Amino acid sequence: MQILDRTTAEIAVTKATAADYDRVINAVSLAFVNDPVTRWFYPQPHDFLQFWPRLVQAMGGPAFAHDAASYAGDFAAAALWLPPGVEPDGDAIDALMEESIDPRHFDVLADFFG
Repeated sequence: MQILDRTTAEIAVTKATAADYDRVINAVSLAFVNDPVTRWFYPQPHDFLQFWPRLVQAMGGPAFAHDAASYAGDFAAAALWLPPGVEPDGDAIDALMEESIDPRHFDVLADFFG
């Protein structure tokens, strides 16, 4: 039996700026590409790519205005944190849900985001 050395390399975490916006949104979006709930709402690749990044923007985009967006390495991972008192863009989320989600899923959607 061979034992592998699983030494971990340090990966720099950097505070994101406005110039990093698209790359951070894309990194967060990509993290959900295999998420069962996300893909239940957006089962078709085209729909996922068209709508999910917009939802990430509406939910986490305010993190940029509060210096609460960061990324790791060369955008291999990213995080959007909303500090206390900072809310997602509810109007944009509602409009996007109305535009992009199959109406047969509205009851489940209401329970999920309720």
